[in-house]
Amino acid sequence: MQHLVTAERDTKVTQMVGHADTMSWPFATLMTPTATAYRPGSRHSESWYKAELRPGLVTDQTTGLKYAPAAREGNTVWSNFAGWADTEPGHFSSQGFLDLGGTELLADGVSLGKYGFYGQGAWDVPAAATELELVYDLNRWQRGDYKWESPTTVETRWKWRSSAADAGKPLPLLFPDYDLAVDLNDRAPRVPVFPISITTQSGQWYKPGCLTSARVWASYDDGATWTQAPVTNVGTKAVAMVNNSKATSFVTLKVELTDSNGKSVTQTLTRFYGTR
Repeated sequence: MQHLVTAERDTKVTQMVGHADTMSWPFATLMTPTATAYRPGSRHSESWYKAELRPGLVTDQTTGLKYAPAAREGNTVWSNFAGWADTEPGHFSSQGFLDLGGTELLADGVSLGKYGFYGQGAWDVPAAATELELVYDLNRWQRGDYKWESPTTVETRWKWRSSAADAGKPLPLLFPDYDLAVDLNDRAPRVPVFPISITTQSGQWYKPGCLTSARVWASYDDGATWTQAPVTNVGTKAVAMVNNSKATSFVTLKVELTDSNGKSVTQTLTRFYGTR
């Protein structure tokens, strides 16, 4: 598809793309990029909904800065997560009726409560230094005639230590990014060694440290059993070698990352990509 747009230095252009399941809000998973100014005669290509779909960060259309998805105010932690993000920098989606995002916060392993929809929640937390774990369970509600295949659900669990001294600050959450070679149908070759590059990002309020630990598992039966994948960790990124030859249809991925500041994230992506 080709679009002709205004090419003026002071004019930024953006668009909104809906998944093929339905194009009407609130049922569509509408995805938006960062507004961009184009040079006359320039060409720009952009992909949408490419495999590596997972929770992302909302980007300000004008400045390109990220909005905090969760923060601590006094002794209350709140969250307001976006929906899906894909492989293109700056892409994010708002949650529609088909995107259900439950949240839960745990303090020293004890649940402080669950919320059922749209990545939102608020919890009272201890003033003293406490090990906190925030869980965001984003899933795509499927119906028989829908085309969305992967991923079906993504569970993300963040861990960090917090006290009243962190009041007024966004949470230092690591968001995994993935790079994998798939076709236009989000299918990967059924080969014994398939590389998946993994990096992390956050907002301007937190600079992730180098990865001190990176572990990856693959499942070929939707998470019933797991096979650990070899990982090469160079600090700025990790590369997992997944055995796609064991897959009959889809590959589910589980990733555990820890940075040099002690912040960690575990992400489980059910039916992350298909194989061919």
